[in-house]
Amino acid sequence: MSSTAPSPARLFVPVHAGPHAAVLRTFTDPLGHRTGVAFTSREALRAVLGDGHPHLEIGRRALRALLRAAGVEELRVDPRLVAAPPADRGPVPPGPAARRARPRVEGFAAISAGRPAPGRR
Repeated sequence: MSSTAPSPARLFVPVHAGPHAAVLRTFTDPLGHRTGVAFTSREALRAVLGDGHPHLEIGRRALRALLRAAGVEELRVDPRLVAAPPADRGPVPPGPAARRARPRVEGFAAISAGRPAPGRR
């Protein structure tokens, strides 16, 4: 998106199921900083995270407020996929194997909002 293009009013944000509601997914950059990720279209989200990835449509200001409440200041819009997700080998059981099966997005590793990045408290 160019700097002269208007900012989209609504963004598509990856989530995962929490105990009571959907939880925003955040990612970590190569230096371990937590980063929010959003997409300007469902198609862009699907191209990076796959067809079945759960997501919410939310306004940019609301998203920034939620990220800030979780201690996340950076927001990345329309990141590119840099490594394909592993080949589908059937359902992944819960636990460490499930955490390794996430796609990689521009050097980011996925983590849940509300949890500190590995090595950070």
